[in-house]
Amino acid sequence: MAYGVNAKTVRVPTLEVIAQNALELPKPPERVAVILDAKRQNVYCAAFELKKEKYVPIDEPDERNPQAYLSGLGEVSVLGEGLVQHADVVKNIGQCHYHRKHL
Repeated sequence: MAYGVNAKTVRVPTLEVIAQNALELPKPPERVAVILDAKRQNVYCAAFELKKEKYVPIDEPDERNPQAYLSGLGEVSVLGEGLVQHADVVKNIGQCHYHRKHL
C-alpha cells in the first residue's frame, strides 16, 4: 500500500517495541525477554537490557525453545503474547518474572 501512494516506510522492530512496555512497571526490571508464539512449541524471542531509560537488545531475535532460552538468561522479566501459550514454561523457571499484563 505504501508503494502505491509513494509513502515512506519505517522499520519497526516488534520485539523491541513490546520490550518498552516494561518501562510502565512501578520498578522497571534491568532485563526483559519478549516472547511471541512461533508454533511447534517454540517462541520468537529476544532479550533486552535497560540503558538510559530505554530497553536495548542484548541478542538477536530468533526462533528458540523457550525453556532453554529463558533458563540461560538469568534474572529476567518476561512479556509478550507468547506468555499465553508458554505460561507453564515461564512459571517453572525460577529466575523469570511473569508480566502478562504487558502483552
